[in-house]
Amino acid sequence: QAIPVALAQSVSSLCYSSVVLFLALYADEIGLVSAAGFFFVVWAAVVMVSRPFVGRRFDAKGENSVMYAAFLVCALGLAVFSQARTGWMLLVAAVVIGLGFGAVQSSGQAIVAKIIPPHRMGLAVSTQFVFIDAGVGVGSLLWGTLIPFTGYRGMYVAAAVVAGSCLLLYWA
Repeated sequence: QAIPVALAQSVSSLCYSSVVLFLALYADEIGLVSAAGFFFVVWAAVVMVSRPFVGRRFDAKGENSVMYAAFLVCALGLAVFSQARTGWMLLVAAVVIGLGFGAVQSSGQAIVAKIIPPHRMGLAVSTQFVFIDAGVGVGSLLWGTLIPFTGYRGMYVAAAVVAGSCLLLYWA
């Protein structure tokens, strides 16, 4: 029962890996190494601050209201990231991406906890994390292979499109 949500999270994690794995190289190429040093600090702060608000929306309006918005925000954040030309733009992308991926992670886990019987929770959560880790692993191969053909900006545009496709995958 956890596999459909875990699959959407896996594809989302595939996109997340593009940032984690290639931020330093991308920042060096576009001359934003100083701002990149703050990227994950901003990202983590946004995830931490947004979680209570995301959780309240999840409880009040349901999981779909969070997940659809989160996948859309992930795609938007990656699109902004792909076009970053200044330090502030890179950090705005950190805010948007942190909000999106943070909501996908926490809400996906909450969905699994909601639909799985308590005696199957360990199996369900481990399945979910295997799918997330698989997405990161496949992402490193996929994006690394794509960069020579598209460059970093093109690779991040492709990641934004894939993140947007999570909307359809989650719906299905």
